[in-house]
Amino acid sequence: VGDHPNWNNVTFSEQNIYSIGIGKNRAWVIDEEKAKRLSNLNGTHYQDIKKILGVRGPLYEFYLNISKFNLSSSSFTNIALVGKQPNSSAAHIVRVTRFALSDKDDSWIRMKLLVWNSCRGSECY
Repeated sequence: VGDHPNWNNVTFSEQNIYSIGIGKNRAWVIDEEKAKRLSNLNGTHYQDIKKILGVRGPLYEFYLNISKFNLSSSSFTNIALVGKQPNSSAAHIVRVTRFALSDKDDSWIRMKLLVWNSCRGSECY
Protein backbone atom coordinates (compact mmCIF):
# COMPACT_ATOMS: atom_id res chain seq x y z
CA VAL A 1 0.00 0.00 0.00
CA GLY A 2 2.89 2.37 0.76
CA ASP A 3 3.67 4.91 3.42
CA HIS A 4 1.95 7.58 3.00
CA PRO A 5 -0.90 5.11 2.27
CA ASN A 6 -2.37 7.43 -0.37
CA TRP A 7 0.97 8.43 -1.95
CA ASN A 8 -0.72 8.67 -5.32
CA ASN A 9 -2.93 11.51 -4.00
CA VAL A 10 -0.29 13.68 -2.26
CA THR A 11 2.57 15.82 -3.49
CA PHE A 12 5.20 13.31 -4.52
CA SER A 13 8.49 13.88 -2.70
CA GLU A 14 10.98 12.00 -0.56
CA GLN A 15 9.77 14.02 2.45
CA ASN A 16 6.10 12.99 2.00
CA ILE A 17 6.55 9.34 1.02
CA TYR A 18 8.62 6.74 2.84
CA SER A 19 7.76 3.69 0.75
CA ILE A 20 6.02 3.18 -2.55
CA GLY A 21 3.35 0.52 -2.59
CA ILE A 22 1.44 -0.48 -5.72
CA GLY A 23 -0.52 -3.29 -4.10
CA LYS A 24 -4.11 -3.31 -3.01
CA ASN A 25 -5.28 -4.39 0.42
CA ARG A 26 -5.31 -8.01 -0.74
CA ALA A 27 -2.23 -10.18 -1.12
CA TRP A 28 -0.74 -10.44 -4.60
CA VAL A 29 -3.06 -7.82 -6.14
CA ILE A 30 -1.65 -4.79 -7.97
CA ASP A 31 -3.42 -1.43 -8.14
CA GLU A 32 -3.10 -0.59 -11.84
CA GLU A 33 -3.83 3.11 -11.28
CA LYS A 34 -0.96 3.40 -8.78
CA ALA A 35 1.37 1.63 -11.23
CA LYS A 36 0.39 4.07 -13.98
CA ARG A 37 0.80 7.05 -11.65
CA LEU A 38 4.30 5.87 -10.73
CA SER A 39 5.13 5.57 -14.43
CA ASN A 40 3.82 9.10 -15.08
CA LEU A 41 5.97 10.47 -12.23
CA ASN A 42 9.13 8.90 -13.64
CA GLY A 43 10.01 11.80 -15.94
CA THR A 44 9.90 14.46 -13.23
CA HIS A 45 10.59 12.47 -10.05
CA TYR A 46 13.04 9.73 -11.02
CA GLN A 47 15.58 10.70 -8.34
CA ASP A 48 12.86 10.76 -5.63
CA ILE A 49 11.55 7.34 -6.73
CA LYS A 50 15.10 5.98 -6.74
CA LYS A 51 15.77 7.22 -3.19
CA ILE A 52 12.42 5.99 -1.82
CA LEU A 53 13.10 2.54 -3.30
CA GLY A 54 16.51 2.54 -1.59
CA VAL A 55 18.65 2.54 -4.74
CA ARG A 56 21.59 4.57 -3.45
CA GLY A 57 24.78 5.91 -4.96
CA PRO A 58 25.39 7.94 -8.10
CA LEU A 59 26.36 4.91 -10.22
CA TYR A 60 23.33 2.76 -9.32
CA GLU A 61 20.15 2.79 -11.39
CA PHE A 62 16.95 0.78 -11.65
CA TYR A 63 14.28 -0.10 -14.20
CA LEU A 64 10.82 -1.48 -13.41
CA ASN A 65 8.54 -2.84 -16.13
CA ILE A 66 4.98 -3.65 -15.06
CA SER A 67 2.99 -5.44 -17.73
CA LYS A 68 -0.41 -7.09 -17.99
CA PHE A 69 -1.24 -10.35 -19.74
CA ASN A 70 -3.44 -9.86 -22.79
CA LEU A 71 -5.44 -13.02 -23.41
CA SER A 72 -6.32 -12.18 -27.03
CA SER A 73 -2.67 -11.80 -28.08
CA SER A 74 -1.26 -14.27 -25.50
CA SER A 75 1.41 -11.74 -24.56
CA PHE A 76 2.19 -9.12 -21.93
CA THR A 77 1.47 -5.43 -22.63
CA ASN A 78 3.31 -2.70 -20.72
CA ILE A 79 1.20 -0.65 -18.32
CA ALA A 80 4.02 1.09 -16.43
CA LEU A 81 7.70 1.75 -17.13
CA VAL A 82 9.70 3.32 -14.33
CA GLY A 83 13.41 4.11 -14.10
CA LYS A 84 16.13 3.94 -16.71
CA GLN A 85 16.84 1.02 -18.99
CA PRO A 86 20.36 -0.38 -18.75
CA ASN A 87 22.78 1.23 -21.19
CA SER A 88 26.13 0.15 -22.62
CA SER A 89 27.94 0.97 -19.35
CA ALA A 90 25.59 -1.18 -17.24
CA ALA A 91 27.35 -3.81 -15.13
CA HIS A 92 26.41 -6.24 -12.37
CA ILE A 93 22.74 -6.31 -13.42
CA VAL A 94 20.39 -7.97 -10.92
CA ARG A 95 17.05 -9.12 -12.33
CA VAL A 96 13.96 -9.98 -10.29
CA THR A 97 10.61 -11.03 -11.78
CA ARG A 98 7.40 -11.38 -9.78
CA PHE A 99 3.77 -12.05 -10.70
CA ALA A 100 0.51 -10.81 -9.21
CA LEU A 101 -3.07 -10.13 -10.26
CA SER A 102 -4.67 -6.95 -11.57
CA ASP A 103 -7.18 -5.20 -9.32
CA LYS A 104 -9.25 -4.44 -12.43
CA ASP A 105 -9.97 -7.89 -13.84
CA ASP A 106 -7.75 -10.51 -12.17
CA SER A 107 -5.44 -10.67 -15.22
CA TRP A 108 -1.84 -11.66 -14.62
CA ILE A 109 0.55 -8.80 -13.87
CA ARG A 110 4.29 -9.30 -14.40
CA MET A 111 6.80 -7.04 -12.67
CA LYS A 112 10.41 -7.08 -13.85
CA LEU A 113 12.93 -5.14 -11.80
CA LEU A 114 16.51 -4.50 -12.93
CA VAL A 115 19.07 -2.88 -10.65
CA TRP A 116 22.59 -2.21 -11.88
CA ASN A 117 25.55 0.07 -11.60
CA SER A 118 27.44 1.91 -14.32
CA CYS A 119 31.02 0.83 -14.59
CA ARG A 120 33.89 3.15 -15.36
CA GLY A 121 37.30 2.14 -16.66
CA SER A 122 39.08 -0.27 -14.32
CA GLU A 123 35.86 -0.84 -12.34
CA CYS A 124 34.46 -2.93 -15.21
CA TYR A 125 35.09 -6.65 -14.84
